[in-house]
Amino acid sequence: MKKLRIIFLIVTIALAGMTIINKNFNFTPYTASAAGVTILLTGIIEIQQDKKAFSGYLLVLLSVFIFFASILEFLLN
Repeated sequence: MKKLRIIFLIVTIALAGMTIINKNFNFTPYTASAAGVTILLTGIIEIQQDKKAFSGYLLVLLSVFIFFASILEFLLN
């Protein structure tokens, strides 16, 4: 699970860097989706570590919001 999180983190950074360098904002929904998956995996890892902290659940909720925003970006573009 941690390896998958690192892969999506690298994809997110690469897409964001490509967007900044090329000034082409067509990749913004893909960047947001990759960031949402990264945050979701981080939240799942926090919950699986049996931490009673609120941060894992907050990260999962945040990833749902990011997915909703990226779906709206896909539909509006």
